[in-house]
Amino acid sequence: FRRLCAEGYFGGQGTEVLDFRRRDVWKFLDGIAAADDELRDEGAARRFVANLCDIFGDCHPAPDGSAAALLARVHSLKGYFEQRYAGQKDDKDIQTLKGSCREFEAECVWGYIGWQLPNISHLRLGFYTADIFAPEPTQQRDVLPILRLL
Repeated sequence: FRRLCAEGYFGGQGTEVLDFRRRDVWKFLDGIAAADDELRDEGAARRFVANLCDIFGDCHPAPDGSAAALLARVHSLKGYFEQRYAGQKDDKDIQTLKGSCREFEAECVWGYIGWQLPNISHLRLGFYTADIFAPEPTQQRDVLPILRLL
């Protein structure tokens, strides 16, 4: 954790962030290919921690170099999820965290067939919601972003 923090892994900017995100996918896929659960899990864990840092800002090491704030966040999330029921609408930050996890999964699938960031676009379109009755897609919010990619 300390080494990755020192490299700027959890707070980088620009192309550096893309390099770190690609590294997460490669570690995960290399772990799958090598049947190495530890390597696979490291790739997934790095991305999860990076997502926690982006969303909650908990990645600054304590003066002793520990990840105390991050560990407290994980315990807080565990308590949060234990109190929820399936289908219950989550807080906005939790929705973003879950979406970020799905984006990593998509990057791994695309990475498996040879595509990598920045050639993968997560548009976070408005009709993807946690609502029971999701809004209908609209031209402005949902169609135009796709057309711009074409």
